Amino acid sequence: MPRFDLLRFARLILALSLYPALMAQDSRLVTLLDRAEMRISRVTPGSVVTMALGLKVGRTQLPGGDELGLVPISTSGIAVADADGNALCRVRYPSGSTAGLRYFAQAIVHDPERQVGEPGSLHPLELHVDRVPPRGAPADLLVFFGQSNCEGHGQVTELPPRFRGPQPQVRIWTGAGEWQPLEAGKNTHLAPNSGRFGPEVGFATQSSDGDAPVWLVKVGVGQTSLGPNPGPLNEWGPAAQELYPVLVGQVAAAAAALRQLGYAPRLRLVCMMQGESDAVSLGLAEAYEARLEEMIGRLHADLMQLRLLEEAGEWFCLGNIDARLERQGFQGTHVVRAAQQRVAARHGHGLVTTSGLALRPDGVHFSTPGLLVLGGRFAALW
Repeated sequence: MPRFDLLRFARLILALSLYPALMAQDSRLVTLLDRAEMRISRVTPGSVVTMALGLKVGRTQLPGGDELGLVPISTSGIAVADADGNALCRVRYPSGSTAGLRYFAQAIVHDPERQVGEPGSLHPLELHVDRVPPRGAPADLLVFFGQSNCEGHGQVTELPPRFRGPQPQVRIWTGAGEWQPLEAGKNTHLAPNSGRFGPEVGFATQSSDGDAPVWLVKVGVGQTSLGPNPGPLNEWGPAAQELYPVLVGQVAAAAAALRQLGYAPRLRLVCMMQGESDAVSLGLAEAYEARLEEMIGRLHADLMQLRLLEEAGEWFCLGNIDARLERQGFQGTHVVRAAQQRVAARHGHGLVTTSGLALRPDGVHFSTPGLLVLGGRFAALW
């Protein structure tokens, strides 16, 4: 872990006095093999925070009289709270260099209404204690894939503040080939900074009670079917060699990156929200059950080959498409829904109800509240 630098800390305190105001309210610590991250929430926008790390508790006086509950050996850089009052502090270290180390962490918040050195000018938050995972620690993988209701038409501007900003307890694999804290609208879509998200945000907030993070791979592409369908990159069927190899390739790359960091990845759940496009025509709908069986069977074999899946246990979950699609002219809706229900029952897969979720005005895509509920229903299976 990096050593405490007194000069750097003094410069940091000086920098804090240059920013506007805040009052911190909440912090959450996540410890990984190569970094410690802390989300600070419900603070005044524009506030400045930092995180101190130490190996033992103690009373360390801050300028202004308040005390840290630890003896600091390292601090993060400064972070400025966004318009929703959320900030993320991070300390990196070489992966595995501190494996198994028990440490303490505490955020420090500057009150800009006071000069640094005045009583209460620097305010410490709750003291956290955690342990760096050992090398070979399990990393629980979650996969979301499907079409537009997986990709998501949720708008970040419609989210309450607690759902916005970085969520370090869920790590998402990005198109740039790296793991990042999930952040709605920033890395929740194939196009970065799209301002859109899918059910993963509801999942993140409902599954965040455990100590270990969730590692998410998401591949969502709108207007795609199991096929057969003319056109490039619009078909999930393995035989088409279009979207299916993209999905497996992303999972393989994400797992390889975890192994390189020192984790042992294991796939816990695959969530599929797909079938609306196959319900457009009776021809595609009637072929859906056989093609779904084929795709799930192939996916199971490929995940076994990647050493991510055990033979036994529930690992797959289907989002049962919305019955109301029939009103929008999706004539094969009842056929696809019934096929999904039979496949889930036959193999013991999970099945999540989507009928009744709040919709956008188009009557096809789930609205922001609908996506949050859908993510929570997937999280219930986790």
